[in-house]
Amino acid sequence: MLFGLPLPFPPVTQGVGGGGEPPLERWPGGYRYALRRILSHEIHGMPDEGWAWVFYRAVNLNLRSVANGGHVENGTYRDIAFINVSGRFLDHHETVYNATTGTWAGWVRCIGFRNGVDYTLLQLYGHSGLTASTEDRVGCWDGCSHSVDLRTGVDASVNAKDLAPVGVASVSLLGDIAGDYI
Repeated sequence: MLFGLPLPFPPVTQGVGGGGEPPLERWPGGYRYALRRILSHEIHGMPDEGWAWVFYRAVNLNLRSVANGGHVENGTYRDIAFINVSGRFLDHHETVYNATTGTWAGWVRCIGFRNGVDYTLLQLYGHSGLTASTEDRVGCWDGCSHSVDLRTGVDASVNAKDLAPVGVASVSLLGDIAGDYI
């Protein structure tokens, strides 16, 4: 049981040897660590089997690269992924990652909502063996006619209907919000 729900995989509960080393048991897909976020049912109000795009941002020292004292191990293909409590991997679109501060922000396509039940999202990290990116921009925006990021003007959907701001830098359209949120 994790978060009061039965899981198809074991939780990370123990380390190897004496302190500070990676845990013996791993999360799905070979990830070593996870951050948990709960989206209250009072907030999401989704029907059974509902889905939504959620903007997720985390600033956590553990999300720094290994070179900066964190647990994100792969510099070429960021070893960050998302799952729900049923163990299903969720498509995501990364918009910001800072290996020095441990800041990650992006969109996650959350599926499997239950009416009246809090939604638990796990951000997995710490997987050195990746050979490809876990990010799936097209999969994240599947079913969306277009999705323009107001900070960059880029349409992440397959339709490529990019925004072309006139007279203003695209990075100044929306700005950045500090802190963790979902």
